[in-house]
Amino acid sequence: MRPRSGASLHEELNALISERDPHKRARRFEVFLVRLLEAESFKVTHNPRTGKPRQTDLVAASDENYFLIEAKWTKKKTGINDVVQVRDRLNRVAPDVFACIFSIGGFSKAAIEEVVRNRTREIFLFNENEMRGIVAGSPTFQELLAKKKEFLRTHASVFLLDEILPDAPAYVLRDKPDVLHCGGALLPWLRNRTGLNEIIFSTESLDFSGRYDSSVFSLQLRTDIDNLHDLKRFLTVVKNLFDLSGQGPFSIHQSGEGWYGFGLESFISAAEAQTARYDELYWDRYHHSEELAYLDRLGGGGLICVTTRQFTGTRGLHSTFLEIYLPGIPVDTSNIRRLLRITRQEGAHLEFVEHNPVCSTRRRLGIQVNPVGTVISTIQGSQTVSGVVVENPFLGAAMPSVEDQEFESTLSLIREGQYLVCSLRNWHNPERLMSVYRIISIEACWIEHFCAFHVLCDWD
Repeated sequence: MRPRSGASLHEELNALISERDPHKRARRFEVFLVRLLEAESFKVTHNPRTGKPRQTDLVAASDENYFLIEAKWTKKKTGINDVVQVRDRLNRVAPDVFACIFSIGGFSKAAIEEVVRNRTREIFLFNENEMRGIVAGSPTFQELLAKKKEFLRTHASVFLLDEILPDAPAYVLRDKPDVLHCGGALLPWLRNRTGLNEIIFSTESLDFSGRYDSSVFSLQLRTDIDNLHDLKRFLTVVKNLFDLSGQGPFSIHQSGEGWYGFGLESFISAAEAQTARYDELYWDRYHHSEELAYLDRLGGGGLICVTTRQFTGTRGLHSTFLEIYLPGIPVDTSNIRRLLRITRQEGAHLEFVEHNPVCSTRRRLGIQVNPVGTVISTIQGSQTVSGVVVENPFLGAAMPSVEDQEFESTLSLIREGQYLVCSLRNWHNPERLMSVYRIISIEACWIEHFCAFHVLCDWD
């Protein structure tokens, strides 16, 4: 049963919504999914024999992927039994085959937890909002599938657009970098007393190796970049080579003060605005240079940090370094080799890191904090509070106790800060603050010579 000739995917989806006969709608939904995937060059087979004796709705294939498709158009959410049945079909086919469930009604919490619980046969979930995005071409099915694979394999969590799950990492497909809202105004950067500790705050989880504690490798390089214009060009090249988001956090340190913000463009703008930043301090004199850092996540998993020093009173740079952490050695190292040629360090090599450089508090902390600002994210045109700026509860107070002495020493680096920039486990409407916020965990990672912190909060 094909849709009317010339109908667009958008028109077909709207026609499905108006279809009152559930049996016709179910059949047309399968046809819609065939057209949706064929538009991205997949070969789709309807009612295949794969997975017998259980019936499989569709099978899609490309040069890189082969997967089963389950189509669900019901008012109620797709539940755990549906996931279990799909996994039963997967157990009857080749081990490299995975499954995708498309559900207009969304997915129950139990269904999502079941997908995460048993990842030996991978199942990826697609909701109505994501299907509408694929129809519009932003994002494509291929882009969404890649993101869902990354989240399930690296973070052991399910990625669903517009369904912010409590245990999901904060990173989603933001429209643009986050912004800080403090004192009733949007800020290009947040000034924060930090002592002499060079730190950076990430609103995404730092743990790039996932729950499997993959072998970690490090690549450290030095560049001859000596001005902000060349630094911007270099960061743009690195962004394209390693599929960086361009929305990562940055920090700038001058003696005991720091400036924090988000986004590659904002980082360069803040570095260029040295005079405006120093006007906030009213100091008679300054150290001869300031420390700059930009942190981002690699598209295929991993972290990168670029650091440099900017002379006071000029835009001249010196001592520009970068470090990349990778969860294992990539199969395709062509972009790494290109980076070595660009930095003229063809002799550099990946070094094995004996221990995961990311440490975290393993118990729920529950430390109540006082918010003074928010971190605003924009997703598909809508704003949401994805983080908070809080008064530092550890200023002049005890730090959380941890078993690892080295991690305990690392945690002490945030004791002198006036504020902490935290991410939120559960996001909320930007119209108002919640009554109580609590720090529930802290991650830390040394990368290059900066220490990155991910402080996770929740609200009551």
